[in-house]
Amino acid sequence: MPSRALDLAALGLAAEENDETAIRRAFLRKSRTAHPDKGGTNEEFVALRDAYERLQKNVYAASALPARASQNNHGWHGASAGAYYGDYEDYDEYSEEGESHYEWFDENWYNENFEDNEDAFYSKFHKREMTEEERRTRRQDFLKRNKDPLCQDRKAKPGEPKCDSCRYYRGIRRDHADFRGVDFSAYSRHPEGRITCWICKLKFRTVMTKIKAEQKSWQDAEGNRLGKVLEGKAGLFRILREDNRTFCQQPKTEYEKDTRLSEYYWVEDLQKIAQKQPAIPRSPKKRRVSENAVPGTPAREPRRQRVNDGGSPN
Repeated sequence: MPSRALDLAALGLAAEENDETAIRRAFLRKSRTAHPDKGGTNEEFVALRDAYERLQKNVYAASALPARASQNNHGWHGASAGAYYGDYEDYDEYSEEGESHYEWFDENWYNENFEDNEDAFYSKFHKREMTEEERRTRRQDFLKRNKDPLCQDRKAKPGEPKCDSCRYYRGIRRDHADFRGVDFSAYSRHPEGRITCWICKLKFRTVMTKIKAEQKSWQDAEGNRLGKVLEGKAGLFRILREDNRTFCQQPKTEYEKDTRLSEYYWVEDLQKIAQKQPAIPRSPKKRRVSENAVPGTPAREPRRQRVNDGGSPN
């Protein structure tokens, strides 16, 4: 009596496999190499097919009758070679006039029968547009590791322009600028020929937007605080734009047609303008008063540090 475990092993399956779909797919997969047209032998393919038929009819049960019809139709006695392969279209209901009996083993047959399953599998990996939060998280992660998201942070080779800030990475190139939506003509026409790499651009070391510049607290050449001296100074930014000291970027994406257009200003130009502005004085610090304090009570003096016997504070 044939063994179910041996037949499953012939198909490359485990002994406890009971899924009919998995058994059918295993048979089809094995048939692609065992069939005579695919480099196999008649004996190998017939043994594989008989194992699959026994699994389909479950002849292993004690009450199952012998599969005489299958033996008469597909046995070695009284049958030609065509009898072995003449009705294989029954497995996939693939029968068209003029089609060879071996056509169900070709790539077209495989794609027709498994296309839906493959589409369902790969559809889980279809790309989508990242959310703003995901972009921010990825950007912060790359910046922590001094890496560029598109791996364009390359060390400048001899003869290549270096970044003005880090003096290590090569400057933005035209092909990368076009890919990321940077106006390279505006970027490269700065009167002083400033250069930045992608890492320093992402970290706002070399360029920044108007909003970033207005929110930044600037310092003079000696490191003294000036404050947010560029806040609300739209005329200063307009002068930089008229002097060809800015460039724009509008990222390109296959998901959204209209992406945000950003204008970047060079930090060195902004620093020179900020140093010419009067410093903004700090507002005096307000002493915190407890909500439970009685009106008119003098403020409590700070505690003195206790000194131990050794003369050192605790």
